[in-house]
Amino acid sequence: MPRKRQCHSIDPKTGEDRVEVDRVILSMNLAQTFQTADFRTAQLPAYADYIGMRPDDIEWPYNCPAGTRLDVQSSEAGQPDYRYSFSVDPNLGIVSFSGVLRKTIKDDNGRDFGAGPADVWLTCAVQVRHPDTWIPMCYSKVRAAPGGNALSPFVLPIRRDDIQRRVITRYSILFDGTGVIDSIDDNRDECSQQAEYYLNAWEKSVEAPQALTRTYIGIWPIDLDGAIQQVSYTVGKSGADTKVSRGTEHDFQLPSYKEASLRVKRSELALAAKTAAESSP
Repeated sequence: MPRKRQCHSIDPKTGEDRVEVDRVILSMNLAQTFQTADFRTAQLPAYADYIGMRPDDIEWPYNCPAGTRLDVQSSEAGQPDYRYSFSVDPNLGIVSFSGVLRKTIKDDNGRDFGAGPADVWLTCAVQVRHPDTWIPMCYSKVRAAPGGNALSPFVLPIRRDDIQRRVITRYSILFDGTGVIDSIDDNRDECSQQAEYYLNAWEKSVEAPQALTRTYIGIWPIDLDGAIQQVSYTVGKSGADTKVSRGTEHDFQLPSYKEASLRVKRSELALAAKTAAESSP
Protein backbone atom coordinates (compact mmCIF):
# COMPACT_ATOMS: atom_id res chain seq x y z
CA MET A 1 0.00 0.00 0.00
CA PRO A 2 1.81 3.17 -1.10
CA ARG A 3 1.33 6.00 1.32
CA LYS A 4 3.23 9.27 1.40
CA ARG A 5 3.81 10.40 4.97
CA GLN A 6 5.26 13.52 6.50
CA CYS A 7 9.06 13.43 6.81
CA HIS A 8 11.76 15.79 7.95
CA SER A 9 15.53 16.02 8.19
CA ILE A 10 18.31 17.83 9.99
CA ASP A 11 19.76 20.75 8.02
CA PRO A 12 23.39 19.77 7.24
CA LYS A 13 24.55 23.38 7.61
CA THR A 14 22.86 24.46 10.83
CA GLY A 15 22.04 21.12 12.47
CA GLU A 16 18.46 22.32 12.93
CA ASP A 17 15.33 20.41 12.00
CA ARG A 18 14.19 22.88 9.33
CA VAL A 19 14.46 21.10 5.98
CA GLU A 20 11.43 21.21 3.70
CA VAL A 21 9.83 17.84 2.96
CA ASP A 22 10.32 18.06 -0.81
CA ARG A 23 14.07 18.65 -0.40
CA VAL A 24 14.61 15.27 1.30
CA ILE A 25 15.81 12.24 -0.72
CA LEU A 26 15.04 9.01 1.13
CA SER A 27 17.15 5.83 0.95
CA MET A 28 16.94 2.19 1.99
CA ASN A 29 20.01 2.48 4.24
CA LEU A 30 21.18 4.06 7.47
CA ALA A 31 24.18 6.34 7.83
CA GLN A 32 25.80 3.81 10.18
CA THR A 33 28.08 1.21 8.57
CA PHE A 34 29.33 -2.29 9.40
CA GLN A 35 32.14 -4.58 8.23
CA THR A 36 31.17 -7.48 5.97
CA ALA A 37 32.74 -10.93 6.00
CA ASP A 38 34.93 -10.01 3.01
CA PHE A 39 36.12 -6.85 4.83
CA ARG A 40 33.97 -4.42 2.88
CA THR A 41 32.23 -1.47 4.50
CA ALA A 42 28.46 -1.47 3.97
CA GLN A 43 25.58 0.60 5.31
CA LEU A 44 23.04 -0.84 7.72
CA PRO A 45 19.54 -1.25 6.24
CA ALA A 46 16.77 1.21 7.01
CA TYR A 47 13.90 0.13 9.25
CA ALA A 48 10.38 1.21 10.14
CA ASP A 49 8.38 1.07 13.36
CA TYR A 50 4.74 1.78 14.01
CA ILE A 51 1.74 1.96 16.32
CA GLY A 52 -0.98 -0.26 14.93
CA MET A 53 -2.54 -3.69 14.52
CA ARG A 54 -1.12 -6.67 12.73
CA PRO A 55 -2.91 -7.47 9.45
CA ASP A 56 -6.17 -9.43 9.82
CA ASP A 57 -5.60 -9.65 13.57
CA ILE A 58 -9.07 -10.53 14.87
CA GLU A 59 -8.16 -12.21 18.13
CA TRP A 60 -5.73 -9.49 19.18
CA PRO A 61 -7.18 -6.17 17.92
CA TYR A 62 -4.81 -4.16 20.09
CA ASN A 63 -2.29 -1.64 18.87
CA CYS A 64 1.38 -2.50 19.11
CA PRO A 65 3.26 -0.17 21.45
CA ALA A 66 5.29 2.72 20.08
CA GLY A 67 8.60 1.63 18.65
CA THR A 68 7.50 -1.80 17.40
CA ARG A 69 9.69 -2.79 14.45
CA LEU A 70 7.84 -3.81 11.30
CA ASP A 71 10.55 -6.26 10.27
CA VAL A 72 10.77 -8.17 13.57
CA GLN A 73 8.52 -11.09 14.45
CA SER A 74 6.41 -10.92 17.58
CA SER A 75 7.77 -12.63 20.67
CA GLU A 76 4.59 -12.38 22.74
CA ALA A 77 2.97 -15.70 23.56
CA GLY A 78 -0.24 -16.44 21.72
CA GLN A 79 0.16 -13.68 19.16
CA PRO A 80 0.64 -14.57 15.49
CA ASP A 81 3.94 -13.69 13.86
CA TYR A 82 3.79 -11.21 11.00
CA ARG A 83 6.47 -9.36 9.14
CA TYR A 84 6.08 -6.39 6.86
CA SER A 85 8.39 -5.35 4.08
CA PHE A 86 8.67 -1.94 2.51
CA SER A 87 10.36 -0.14 -0.36
CA VAL A 88 11.28 3.48 -0.90
CA ASP A 89 10.95 5.63 -4.00
CA PRO A 90 13.75 8.17 -3.43
CA ASN A 91 12.59 10.57 -6.13
CA LEU A 92 8.95 10.82 -5.07
CA GLY A 93 9.53 10.25 -1.34
CA ILE A 94 6.92 7.47 -1.26
CA VAL A 95 7.22 4.50 1.10
CA SER A 96 5.29 1.38 0.00
CA PHE A 97 4.44 -1.35 2.51
CA SER A 98 3.59 -4.97 1.80
CA GLY A 99 0.34 -4.84 3.74
CA VAL A 100 -2.36 -2.49 4.96
CA LEU A 101 -1.21 -0.79 8.16
CA ARG A 102 -4.11 -0.04 10.50
CA LYS A 103 -4.57 0.86 14.11
CA THR A 104 -7.52 0.60 16.48
CA ILE A 105 -9.15 3.94 17.19
CA LYS A 106 -10.88 4.38 20.56
CA ASP A 107 -13.63 6.79 21.47
CA ASP A 108 -13.61 9.19 24.42
CA ASN A 109 -14.71 6.37 26.74
CA GLY A 110 -11.78 4.14 25.75
CA ARG A 111 -13.88 1.73 23.70
CA ASP A 112 -12.89 0.48 20.24
CA PHE A 113 -14.39 2.88 17.75
CA GLY A 114 -13.00 1.46 14.53
CA ALA A 115 -9.82 1.20 12.49
CA GLY A 116 -7.72 3.90 10.91
CA PRO A 117 -4.26 4.37 9.37
CA ALA A 118 -1.41 3.27 11.61
CA ASP A 119 1.27 5.68 12.79
CA VAL A 120 4.49 4.76 10.99
CA TRP A 121 8.05 6.06 11.33
CA LEU A 122 10.79 5.36 8.81
CA THR A 123 14.39 5.58 10.02
CA CYS A 124 16.83 5.93 7.14
CA ALA A 125 19.68 7.99 5.76
CA VAL A 126 18.63 10.93 3.60
CA GLN A 127 20.25 13.41 1.29
CA VAL A 128 19.12 17.03 1.24
CA ARG A 129 18.71 19.00 -1.97
CA HIS A 130 20.05 22.52 -2.33
CA PRO A 131 17.09 24.94 -2.29
CA ASP A 132 18.33 26.77 -5.42
CA THR A 133 20.08 24.20 -7.63
CA TRP A 134 18.05 21.21 -6.37
CA ILE A 135 21.10 18.92 -6.43
CA PRO A 136 22.14 16.92 -3.34
CA MET A 137 24.04 19.12 -0.93
CA CYS A 138 27.61 18.25 0.03
CA TYR A 139 30.22 19.66 2.36
CA SER A 140 32.39 22.41 0.90
CA LYS A 141 35.14 24.69 2.15
CA VAL A 142 36.47 27.77 0.35
CA ARG A 143 39.96 29.20 0.67
CA ALA A 144 41.40 32.11 -1.27
CA ALA A 145 44.57 31.44 -3.22
CA PRO A 146 47.69 33.18 -1.90
CA GLY A 147 47.17 36.85 -2.69
CA GLY A 148 43.63 36.18 -3.96
CA ASN A 149 40.08 36.94 -2.88
CA ALA A 150 37.73 34.33 -1.40
CA LEU A 151 34.78 36.11 -3.08
CA SER A 152 36.28 35.86 -6.57
CA PRO A 153 34.00 34.16 -9.14
CA PHE A 154 36.98 32.17 -10.45
CA VAL A 155 37.00 28.95 -8.48
CA LEU A 156 39.14 25.83 -8.82
CA PRO A 157 37.04 22.92 -7.47
CA ILE A 158 38.90 20.13 -5.67
CA ARG A 159 36.66 17.10 -5.28
CA ARG A 160 37.43 14.55 -2.56
CA ASP A 161 34.93 11.70 -2.21
CA ASP A 162 36.56 10.56 1.03
CA ILE A 163 35.17 13.65 2.79
CA GLN A 164 31.53 12.90 3.55
CA ARG A 165 29.37 15.14 5.76
CA ARG A 166 27.27 13.02 8.11
CA VAL A 167 24.62 14.09 10.59
CA ILE A 168 23.10 11.25 12.64
CA THR A 169 20.03 12.22 14.67
CA ARG A 170 18.76 9.80 17.30
CA TYR A 171 15.09 9.91 18.26
CA SER A 172 12.90 8.36 20.93
CA ILE A 173 9.22 7.68 20.36
CA LEU A 174 7.08 8.46 23.39
CA PHE A 175 4.04 6.50 24.51
CA ASP A 176 1.67 8.91 22.76
CA GLY A 177 3.53 8.46 19.49
CA THR A 178 5.35 11.79 19.45
CA GLY A 179 9.08 11.80 18.75
CA VAL A 180 11.83 13.69 20.55
CA ILE A 181 15.49 14.20 19.58
CA ASP A 182 17.91 12.49 21.95
CA SER A 183 21.21 13.48 20.34
CA ILE A 184 22.80 14.79 17.14
CA ASP A 185 26.12 13.36 15.95
CA ASP A 186 27.70 15.75 13.42
CA ASN A 187 31.13 15.17 11.84
CA ARG A 188 31.41 18.72 10.47
CA ASP A 189 34.61 19.40 12.45
CA GLU A 190 36.23 16.22 11.07
CA CYS A 191 35.30 17.25 7.52
CA SER A 192 36.83 20.68 8.14
CA GLN A 193 40.10 19.12 9.32
CA GLN A 194 40.25 16.80 6.28
CA ALA A 195 39.51 19.70 3.92
CA GLU A 196 42.23 21.81 5.55
CA TYR A 197 44.72 19.00 4.91
CA TYR A 198 43.97 18.91 1.16
CA LEU A 199 43.79 22.71 0.87
CA ASN A 200 47.18 23.06 2.55
CA ALA A 201 48.66 20.57 0.08
CA TRP A 202 47.07 22.43 -2.85
CA GLU A 203 48.33 25.78 -1.57
CA LYS A 204 51.87 24.43 -1.40
CA SER A 205 51.60 23.21 -4.99
CA VAL A 206 50.73 26.69 -6.34
CA GLU A 207 53.22 28.66 -4.32
CA ALA A 208 55.85 30.36 -6.46
CA PRO A 209 59.20 29.25 -5.01
CA GLN A 210 62.26 31.44 -5.13
CA ALA A 211 64.04 30.54 -8.37
CA LEU A 212 67.80 30.18 -8.29
CA THR A 213 70.38 28.69 -10.68
CA ARG A 214 74.00 28.18 -9.75
CA THR A 215 77.06 26.71 -11.46
CA TYR A 216 79.76 24.89 -9.47
CA ILE A 217 83.25 24.01 -10.70
CA GLY A 218 83.73 20.26 -10.91
CA ILE A 219 81.37 17.29 -10.68
CA TRP A 220 79.13 17.43 -7.61
CA PRO A 221 76.68 14.59 -6.70
CA ILE A 222 73.50 16.59 -6.01
CA ASP A 223 70.17 14.76 -5.73
CA LEU A 224 66.79 16.03 -6.88
CA ASP A 225 64.59 16.68 -3.84
CA GLY A 226 61.62 18.57 -5.24
CA ALA A 227 63.06 22.01 -4.48
CA ILE A 228 66.13 21.22 -6.60
CA GLN A 229 64.41 20.29 -9.84
CA GLN A 230 67.25 19.95 -12.32
CA VAL A 231 70.99 19.14 -12.27
CA SER A 232 73.20 19.00 -15.38
CA TYR A 233 76.90 18.37 -15.92
CA THR A 234 79.19 19.81 -18.61
CA VAL A 235 82.63 18.44 -19.49
CA GLY A 236 84.89 20.28 -21.96
CA LYS A 237 88.41 21.50 -22.65
CA SER A 238 88.11 24.07 -19.89
CA GLY A 239 87.13 21.41 -17.36
CA ALA A 240 83.86 20.23 -15.78
CA ASP A 241 81.09 22.07 -14.01
CA THR A 242 77.77 21.28 -12.34
CA LYS A 243 74.70 23.45 -12.95
CA VAL A 244 71.87 23.29 -10.39
CA SER A 245 68.41 24.88 -10.54
CA ARG A 246 66.24 25.37 -7.45
CA GLY A 247 62.58 26.21 -8.07
CA THR A 248 63.15 26.43 -11.82
CA GLU A 249 64.74 24.61 -14.76
CA HIS A 250 67.63 25.79 -16.90
CA ASP A 251 67.51 23.18 -19.69
CA PHE A 252 64.04 22.52 -21.12
CA GLN A 253 65.32 19.70 -23.33
CA LEU A 254 65.73 17.54 -20.23
CA PRO A 255 62.67 15.99 -18.56
CA SER A 256 61.17 18.04 -15.75
CA TYR A 257 61.24 16.87 -12.15
CA LYS A 258 57.64 15.67 -12.37
CA GLU A 259 58.26 13.83 -15.63
CA ALA A 260 61.41 12.20 -14.27
CA SER A 261 59.54 11.12 -11.12
CA LEU A 262 56.79 9.56 -13.22
CA ARG A 263 59.35 7.69 -15.32
CA VAL A 264 60.98 6.28 -12.19
CA LYS A 265 57.58 5.27 -10.80
CA ARG A 266 56.59 3.55 -14.06
CA SER A 267 59.90 1.67 -14.10
CA GLU A 268 59.35 0.49 -10.52
CA LEU A 269 55.81 -0.68 -11.32
CA ALA A 270 56.97 -2.50 -14.47
CA LEU A 271 59.75 -4.22 -12.54
CA ALA A 272 57.34 -5.26 -9.78
CA ALA A 273 54.88 -6.67 -12.35
CA LYS A 274 57.65 -8.57 -14.13
CA THR A 275 58.93 -10.03 -10.85
CA ALA A 276 55.41 -11.12 -9.85
CA ALA A 277 54.81 -12.73 -13.24
CA GLU A 278 58.11 -14.65 -13.08
CA SER A 279 57.45 -15.86 -9.51
CA SER A 280 53.92 -17.07 -10.24
CA PRO A 281 53.52 -20.78 -11.15
